[in-house]
Amino acid sequence: AVCTLLIVLVSYQLAGRIMQPVVSINRLVREIREKSLDRRIPVGENRDELATLAISLNQMFDRLQYSFARQKEFVGNASHELKSPITLLLLAQEELLLTPGLAEGMRKDLQRQLDTMRRMNKLIRNLLDLSRLEQQESLHLETLDLAGLITMVLEDYREMLAATQIKVSTDFSGNLSLQGDPEKLQRLLINLMDNAIRYNKRRDGLIKIAVHHANGFLCLKLANAGQVIPPEDLERVFDQFYRVEKSRSAGHGGSGLGLTIARKIVELHNGTISISSKDGWTEVAVMLPEGDV
Repeated sequence: AVCTLLIVLVSYQLAGRIMQPVVSINRLVREIREKSLDRRIPVGENRDELATLAISLNQMFDRLQYSFARQKEFVGNASHELKSPITLLLLAQEELLLTPGLAEGMRKDLQRQLDTMRRMNKLIRNLLDLSRLEQQESLHLETLDLAGLITMVLEDYREMLAATQIKVSTDFSGNLSLQGDPEKLQRLLINLMDNAIRYNKRRDGLIKIAVHHANGFLCLKLANAGQVIPPEDLERVFDQFYRVEKSRSAGHGGSGLGLTIARKIVELHNGTISISSKDGWTEVAVMLPEGDV
């Protein structure tokens, strides 16, 4: 019985040693994602089947990394090349609308075309911004006051809020400083405000903005009154080009990239972003680390 037990124990240890390289390869394969395609599986000195498997997997990751890089490069280059001709078309369209004696029917047609080109221009700019964010791994970090940044963005929206009769309530005080990229965090706030205004329930609606400390993070919550987002859509609102109100998106001027860009900015700051919707309110919660990014 003792000999049998010893044989079992030795066999178990040998099996563990034999399977350890396989376990390591499986763990590394699970860890390699879109953001870590530069990682590779170490190839052992023994040129056995496991080494061959590791080499084959590494070659596959090489091809995937190359494909992802080319795709992002193409989107960035295409958006950049489209930017100039769209701008020229916008200028020409605006000049045509200033033509004296223009027939009312022609004026309406030109205005519709101008509105369409403006949406196209916004889409191209968003694609270009997203491409830059995806290719950028570093940030221009500064110590900044999040409350001050929010106040500055709200001032930029003052006229729009007055025109739509949407009120804004804020709840933040004290030291709300953090290390962040001011340009990108401003873009984050602008995208969230755009959505909050665009999908507000009514002209005299309300937007609530609050910031508080939470376990080494600054928690920013921005909520707007509006139609509740179905649970199946909540899981996809951060996907590229996904819109909840598909039939009304053009009228709302949305490109379906605002929340995608917001998520990318938050991830670059090692933070998290989530969305919830219930009881007539839709709330976006952003967690940003207070310390170094």
